[in-house]
Amino acid sequence: MKSIFLLIFSFFISFIISAQQPVIEWQKTYGGSFYDKAVSVVETTDGGYFIGGHSQSDNYDLERHYGFFDGWVIKLNHAGELQWKKSLGGSGEDYINSVIETPDHKYICVGYTNSTNYDITENYGHYDYWLMKFGNNGEIEWKKNLGGNSNDYGYSICKAEENTYMIAGYSESQDEHIQGHHGMYDAWLLKIDDNGNILWQKAYGATGQDHAHSIIKTKNGGFVFVGYSSSQDLPGLSNKGGLDFWIVKLDKNGEIQWQNTFGGSLDEYAKSVVECTDGSFVIAGETYSHDYDAIENHANYDNPDNRDYLIVKVDSLGQKIWSRCYGGVKNEYARSVLQAFDGQYIVVGESYSANGEGDPVGNHGSADFWLIKLNPANGDMLWHKTYGGSGHDEPNCMLNTFDNGYLIVGNTASPSDGDVSGWRGDDDFWILKLKNNECQKNLTLTKNIPNGSYSYSAAEKIIFNGKVLDSSSNIKLHANKSIMLMSGFQTQAGATFEAKMDGCVD
Repeated sequence: MKSIFLLIFSFFISFIISAQQPVIEWQKTYGGSFYDKAVSVVETTDGGYFIGGHSQSDNYDLERHYGFFDGWVIKLNHAGELQWKKSLGGSGEDYINSVIETPDHKYICVGYTNSTNYDITENYGHYDYWLMKFGNNGEIEWKKNLGGNSNDYGYSICKAEENTYMIAGYSESQDEHIQGHHGMYDAWLLKIDDNGNILWQKAYGATGQDHAHSIIKTKNGGFVFVGYSSSQDLPGLSNKGGLDFWIVKLDKNGEIQWQNTFGGSLDEYAKSVVECTDGSFVIAGETYSHDYDAIENHANYDNPDNRDYLIVKVDSLGQKIWSRCYGGVKNEYARSVLQAFDGQYIVVGESYSANGEGDPVGNHGSADFWLIKLNPANGDMLWHKTYGGSGHDEPNCMLNTFDNGYLIVGNTASPSDGDVSGWRGDDDFWILKLKNNECQKNLTLTKNIPNGSYSYSAAEKIIFNGKVLDSSSNIKLHANKSIMLMSGFQTQAGATFEAKMDGCVD
């Protein structure tokens, strides 16, 4: 068997036979008796999950606490069981906002810190970007602070090429450490190597507040970041009022290819972006506005603190295809968007609207995770579902899993009721694994399968040209008419592989 390659994850699927909401496959809580928040997750090449966030706890799943907030990471196996954990930080505030797995199967985290002691050995002024690399058993390989003489907040990391990475956030520093600062806050992007050394860095924006919140690598080798801007003087663009969604397309060297803004007369915050198979982009966030791109806002107009999901789809040149709002009369805000296996869009966020107060139904109390599925042609909602308990449940990140399901991480204050069990106190990390309950007609898979049990179903045909990477993997295919294993398909000795002509299964 050849060595393990980077995971290839692509789906080409025809149409949905039935639309059913995902069901909970398993859920886990981790934390202590104080506030613990999971912010970012990546599915790892061994079939497990690496999760980063921050914590105020020093008991139960946490062994030590340095200061107000510490960074906290946990590694789970395929079933959500804890394999290892690590707290790090100083006596101040230390946050982890984004995590990835590296080609050598280790992990890089990005966040920000204002600490100057314990695990934080340098500080350039106020808050700095905070970077660290973990080995595959939780040992720290390196850690760095990057920033200028004022506040610098790191929010997102993605892979670039050849063991390099792009980091996005925003900065108000104006000194030699931040090149090309424009005014107030700028989006600040860094390209680093595998040891955390800066290869290049650039500031983006104009004279207002310009924030980058999420960055992805695009199919053409460039990058897109989204965030929010209040600048009135972005080249060729007009601000609609307050903060607007801001999307910027860069080439591989960080040069702007295009940028655009969307929103209404109040504030909008873009938090997540996905590049779709047709080259378009979908942006997810929240809006307080009731006009322009947010005219559908369902939130109570008389309460200026209420907001809706705002989802904007743009073409490959950044021009709007459609924008839609989703929610009830109270607070809803989107945190993560992805393109599902069938080409449609899945969005997760937080919902406060009770039953009978708008779109969200099944509210368990306070705030719930709210998952919606959208038609890519026009944004029409296909289904929606809430998950949670009687307390406050806040999702922060979602991914497609290797078994065609979904994993959502966030935090819960629900006292072991509703969908939540194992609560330890205040807010805990809450990891929600959802089983995809929809059956497609045909399924074409090109993916490398790690350790674990995976079942794929189609009403008619499955084409599979991936690899089984682990000797303990258990793979099942179910189709009604044909199962085709393409050239290049490989299994590990000892793996279980089963193909049945029985169509879709539960």
